[in-house]
Amino acid sequence: YLRFSKSYQIDDFVINLKGYRNVSASMEIIHNNYMKENFYSNEIAKELGISNEYLVKIFKKEVGVSVSETINDLRLISAAEKILSTDMSISDILKAVGVTNHSYFGVQFRKKFGMSSSEYRKRK
Repeated sequence: YLRFSKSYQIDDFVINLKGYRNVSASMEIIHNNYMKENFYSNEIAKELGISNEYLVKIFKKEVGVSVSETINDLRLISAAEKILSTDMSISDILKAVGVTNHSYFGVQFRKKFGMSSSEYRKRK
């Protein structure tokens, strides 16, 4: 994540290193909590002891996508895995991965995988 150049000053390095550590820690928090309903970046920031605005800024800078996009992507991937590996209903799967808005999820699933979740299940 860190991008080094000869022009870095020690203060820049310390700031970037702190940002990297916060992003790394936030990724772990996301991975451990994305399946919770109503899980947002403000909860991550609170756990890290930093402002939500700072977290959102450094996360986007270092990862290239927003915190919410990362959470949603993990939910999509986890749901897709469950769709193929279990016989759980789609509704139960969405609940298990923390999705509260089923219609939004459907749109995002189709966008990511090129088909609906029920079409995806037929690939089993």
